[in-house]
Amino acid sequence: MTAAFLDVTVVVTAHDAGPALTTRLRSLLDGARFAAVWVMDSASADGSVAAAAAAIPELRTERFEENVGPCVTRNRGLEVASTPLVLWLDDDTEVDAASIAALRAALLASEDRVIAGPSLRFADRREVVQYEGGVCHYAGQPHMLRHEDPGVGGEPREVDVLTSGCALVRREPIRECGGFDRHLFFLMEDVELSLRLRIAGLRLVVVPEAVAVNAGGSAGVSLESDAYPQRRVFLHARNRSLVVLGLWEWTSLALLWPALLLFEAAWLVFATLAGHPLAYVRGKLAVVAHLGHVRRVRARVRASRQVRDRDLLGAPPLTFTASAMAQPLARQCARTLDVLMRLYFHAARGLMP
Repeated sequence: MTAAFLDVTVVVTAHDAGPALTTRLRSLLDGARFAAVWVMDSASADGSVAAAAAAIPELRTERFEENVGPCVTRNRGLEVASTPLVLWLDDDTEVDAASIAALRAALLASEDRVIAGPSLRFADRREVVQYEGGVCHYAGQPHMLRHEDPGVGGEPREVDVLTSGCALVRREPIRECGGFDRHLFFLMEDVELSLRLRIAGLRLVVVPEAVAVNAGGSAGVSLESDAYPQRRVFLHARNRSLVVLGLWEWTSLALLWPALLLFEAAWLVFATLAGHPLAYVRGKLAVVAHLGHVRRVRARVRASRQVRDRDLLGAPPLTFTASAMAQPLARQCARTLDVLMRLYFHAARGLMP
């Protein structure tokens, strides 16, 4: 029996997804009906979106003539949707009707819940969690819960951060908050939106019983091998600083800057070991070009703030990917950094606003 989600619009962000796009969309629509399914084509050059539209007549598509990134395409999906709920999906992510139903039930269980996310699993290891929500770290890089742990299900729980490759959202609160920050382009854009929503007093929930599978990645950015991509180093260096400078209160930044500087020094060492020190430096220089935007973000956050930094920021264990921790020396350095960052935070937290 096909499940009906007539209050949900699906918005798929697509860029050179290949023939698997048609297969994934067919599988989705075989198990469920929605108010509409939009594919936002971010300048695909492989014909994948056209092929999917030809094979599945009910698809609606919109094409951008350049790769604008997922922030713009997801925001556009919020604009074209006419339903109260929107399901964001990346073109490399699969989710079934039962999981969507679980997300919907958890989201609607409380009016101030605005995003519900699933347990995201690896395509080649479906019993292993890739991400299952996260909690805020004051360095701007959240601790991702249950990363690389076995998937065991469990009750929905509230978190600070959700990944946006698969997420069910309330359309209007997300639009009122400004949606994704297009200046980030890609990487940490979901962290920034999640934390901005939390600061505004809204809530996010992860639903471990709902499972989505991440079956791919973005060429040149995603971690698909032991090598850490140059483009990822640049985006991480830039976007992490934009998150911290845009969202943390000035008093917090003044208190935490020594530990934040230590964290950035560690990242410069890591970027150097990965062979991309100049990409890291370019990322930090790019922050300067965005300072006017940072001021506008800070003004918007200040106007909506309901949660103070002392109630949001924390110092949970830092989450590093397996590729980043491939060397024993890197693992030892990460553990040392983690301890130092935690000790500093606990010393400074009592003075935070």
